[in-house]
Amino acid sequence: MSDFQRNEFWKRRRIERQLRSQLRTDAEIPDQVYRSAGKAYKMILDGTVRQEAIQDHSERRRVQDDAELCGVPESEDRKQASPQHAALPAAQFRQKKPKHGASPILFRTACSAAAVLLVCVLANAVFPAQVRALPIVGSIFEQIQDAVGYGNLSEYAKPLTEKVDGSADPDADMQDYTDTNGGLTVSVSEVYADSEVIYLAMKLKSEEPFPKSFYLDENDTEKIDGIVAMFLYAHRNYSFIDQESWQNVNDRSREFIVEGLMVNENTYEFLWRIDVANELAWYRRQVDQEAVLPDEFTMDIEITQINSLVSMEKSYRGPWKLSISIQVDDSHREVVEVNETGGTGAGLVSVEKTPFEITTRAITPGPAGYKVVVLDAKGNKLPYVLQNENWFGESEDEMYEKWLIEGHDASSVEVFVLGKDFYENIYATGIWSSTDWEGNENKSAEEKLGTLLKAYAEYHKVIRFDS
Repeated sequence: MSDFQRNEFWKRRRIERQLRSQLRTDAEIPDQVYRSAGKAYKMILDGTVRQEAIQDHSERRRVQDDAELCGVPESEDRKQASPQHAALPAAQFRQKKPKHGASPILFRTACSAAAVLLVCVLANAVFPAQVRALPIVGSIFEQIQDAVGYGNLSEYAKPLTEKVDGSADPDADMQDYTDTNGGLTVSVSEVYADSEVIYLAMKLKSEEPFPKSFYLDENDTEKIDGIVAMFLYAHRNYSFIDQESWQNVNDRSREFIVEGLMVNENTYEFLWRIDVANELAWYRRQVDQEAVLPDEFTMDIEITQINSLVSMEKSYRGPWKLSISIQVDDSHREVVEVNETGGTGAGLVSVEKTPFEITTRAITPGPAGYKVVVLDAKGNKLPYVLQNENWFGESEDEMYEKWLIEGHDASSVEVFVLGKDFYENIYATGIWSSTDWEGNENKSAEEKLGTLLKAYAEYHKVIRFDS
């Protein structure tokens, strides 16, 4: 990770922490509680709760286990703990009778689920901090996407037990999606892929608490329920390439940075963003120029080591092996072809947009001294995607870069290709890193970032999208 990337990472994290602290208070009930309650309530109303032959003692045990996830004590202790919250709903449910034709077991199951959900909501209202520290069951992407800058990823990703169309996958083998070694379990639960990027929702679950150094920020502050980055050392293999040739040119574990939330001291949920287009371009250069990305393939991952981003106090050593089915979905990708240059030879090949990122392919007359900046529709600078790879493009004079659009108006973007004059007069002087380039929609014309960039740009163009 370069010094520039590291500085940008911590700067972005400081801004995000300030926003999160303003938006969250201990009195709030997390959205996940409302979502889970709403889904369960809808299932009860629709009659889609599964009917099973459950013995009474097994049913009671299951309800107790579910309630324990909400911090409710077991059996006799529960009867004495917070009776005004737990006993009253139970009494109300005992007075109700199942509707004509409904299975008593089905009715009891639905009522038990509703009672547990109500206890969870009440417990959260009284003990919000304790509830937030519990492991969250459900979509990992839903929990982490806002923190890592991909706020709508859960709308597109699918559980690995489902197909792209949402139907159940009878061939899905959960053993392929989890592995345990040395007291640490690594698992992947959701995936979304287009022809450029694979997004994996993953979890680390440790039998022993993670060292505190794994979730300290640059100010040595513990960040339970906070954004945390870690290092993974891993191999990645793809079913559509020749394995022997790939291993010959890619025979060692590489270092990758992942970002996510430390849910509690034993659990870390994170996004692993994999630039598969970059891997394919590299393979074309090294092995097979005709290789193409298929619509469906398998990606095998072997993680050999896991470290903290800020401390070498402890290293977790694997290996952990996962085999993941990938289905490419390009239906949400919009490509605008440009293929033009300005007077100096600088220009633009294309700009692509997905629900999460903007990709620019700029033309630069030389390999050094060029920089690309992208502004959103309001004139604010888009942040870089945290890249783990160096891009291997089809041409040496092509700059390929990706930009996050979460929190920005990306209905249109303005792309600037900047050369030596910009580097010497703006970028290298320290002005660029010390100035806040946000809020341009409220600035006068001469103060806007776009005005400055136009004065130094060798090429710039506004791109408007249909989506």
